[in-house]
Formats: sequence, C-alpha cells, structure tokens
Amino acid sequence: MEKFEIVVLPEVLNFIDKLPLILIQEGYLSTYENALRFAEDIISFMEQIPQSDSFQLEEIAKQHFSFLGDDLKYSLFRRKSSPQTTWYIFFSQKGNRFIIKYVTNNHFEGQFIR
Repeated sequence: MEKFEIVVLPEVLNFIDKLPLILIQEGYLSTYENALRFAEDIISFMEQIPQSDSFQLEEIAKQHFSFLGDDLKYSLFRRKSSPQTTWYIFFSQKGNRFIIKYVTNNHFEGQFIR
C-alpha cells in the first residue's frame, strides 16, 4: 500500500477549529455536538484526499485563488444530511505529499469554482 503524507496548513486548522461555532451562529446547525461532528467529518475527508477525485481549477478560479499558489487542485466534500452544501478542499501535491491549503463552500465562494 502506497504511503501518503497529509499536511494541513495552520490557517486551515484554525478555520476548522472555529467552524462549529460559525455553523451554530449562522444557524446552519443547532447543537454544538452536531457542528463538531461536521468539522470532524471534514477532517476525516482531508485524510482521504489521496484517494478522492480531484479537479483542476478553471481560469476564473485560478485567478481568485491565486493567493494559494500554483499547481492547485481541489476535491469535493458533501454530507448526505446537507446535500445543498458542497465543501471545496484545496491542496497541492508534491509526490506523495498533499498540502491542504484552504477550505471553503459553495455558499461562500462557489461562484468561482466549476
């Protein structure tokens, strides 16, 4: 079995740490337990990035997300319980090393993707 290294940038970890409170404050989820589980699901998905489908950015997305650097790809994450929200996990890959650089969703920056 091929071994992969997943590196998550501190900014991404900081966002994921804050995400449960954001989800509750914005009214997307009603309990902290559910919001925490949601954040944990995103982290679990990040661990599966090497096996997930990934996509290249189109030109408008490359321009918008240029602050993340070149050779950027993204994978999609959806929960069955909230199919109207797609999360985009942005990463770069160097060999077997995947660097998670940014997380957003279709409600926030989806207009730039696909």
